Amino acid sequence: MYLFPLIGLIIGLAVGILSFLLFSFLEGFLLGFIITATIIGITGLHHSDALSDLADGLMAKGSIEFKHKVMSDPQNGTAGTVVLNLYIK
Repeated sequence: MYLFPLIGLIIGLAVGILSFLLFSFLEGFLLGFIITATIIGITGLHHSDALSDLADGLMAKGSIEFKHKVMSDPQNGTAGTVVLNLYIK
């Protein structure tokens, strides 16, 4: 775990250099899409499913058992979808 900052630095530099090089050829939405896809490709969106489940559990009304049931459901709820969209953007 002590290497996490170093790995973050390496990923940030790689994406930053790619963005700098592509900026002279591409602009706007396409550049943003390529950079976002690169970050997703490198990191694999780790823990995004857990983030979605947490949002669904927080938005569910009912007992703790019901919230756990909602969080363990393999389908994504509305709150989970909104949080994933905000996370990716």
